[in-house]
Amino acid sequence: MKILVAGSGAMGSTFGHVLHKGGHDVTLCDKWDENVRVTNSRGLVITDVDKVENSPLKMYYPHQVQGEFDLVLFFTKSMQLEAMIQDVKHLVTENTKVLCLLNGLGHLQTLQKYFDDKHILMGVTVCTAKLLGPGEFLLSAHSNTEVRNIDPSQEAACREVVKAFNDSGMPMTYSEDIAYSTWRKACLNGMTNSVCALLDVNMRMQGQMDQMRDTVKQIVSEFAAAAALEGVNFDVEQFTEWSMQFLQPSFAGIDHYPSMWQDLVANKRATEIDYLNGYVARKLKEAGQWAPYCELITRFIHGKEKALGIPYTFVQ
Repeated sequence: MKILVAGSGAMGSTFGHVLHKGGHDVTLCDKWDENVRVTNSRGLVITDVDKVENSPLKMYYPHQVQGEFDLVLFFTKSMQLEAMIQDVKHLVTENTKVLCLLNGLGHLQTLQKYFDDKHILMGVTVCTAKLLGPGEFLLSAHSNTEVRNIDPSQEAACREVVKAFNDSGMPMTYSEDIAYSTWRKACLNGMTNSVCALLDVNMRMQGQMDQMRDTVKQIVSEFAAAAALEGVNFDVEQFTEWSMQFLQPSFAGIDHYPSMWQDLVANKRATEIDYLNGYVARKLKEAGQWAPYCELITRFIHGKEKALGIPYTFVQ
């Protein structure tokens, strides 16, 4: 399978690396100058769980990419998705599938502005990867990825993608309800990523805070209310219990600093808050409801961005 990875940060580069090892023709592209420059001068270095590997893959700017692809894998930050689509949309031909594995909410609507449903696969992954430096990344867990076609007639093509990922060692399943899975992942991020970034803590520290279960339940209830407006329903108590397991000492990744912490605290970059808690706050506001926790978290994250001198766009 010929694959273009559009957005080659931690997740994109590590997925591309594993798919390349699995025998696929992978092209990486990115807009971060230093990432492209270092990768092409020194080589791409991937730590795959505990094994350091040097990848022969080169990295290109989007405007340098040519050819036809079977799959375009979008792995930008949420706020960068539309600009990347505009840069590579001409590479999507009649039989190309586009797969979005971004964190956050609202990405399907963005993709549908540019592509027919027959091209679109939506997915959600719980793999974890980390930026170690430009051209150097850590894939810390080959966890499961779910994916599903938007057009019902494209199930066979979607299952071919699932097989390609599994054969390469990236676990993937065909989702029976990708909207539910997407909201579940977004809810988890909305109660861990944003809180850890705001308070400068890891997940273990968050779980030790007083009355954290009550805080998590309130955030979950706001996500549930917003999800219901899009026809996705989940039980608040059940989701609260499911979410809390990630803050318990028994969780394997309990000392993990989530991606929003990595963006805001470690790398002084703009966050995806407007596509998580901010999305929920906007959605409920449009419906005449209020999401007090999500709205306050969103304002405080943007406040921290401003205090750190990080350029950002406040989606309202």
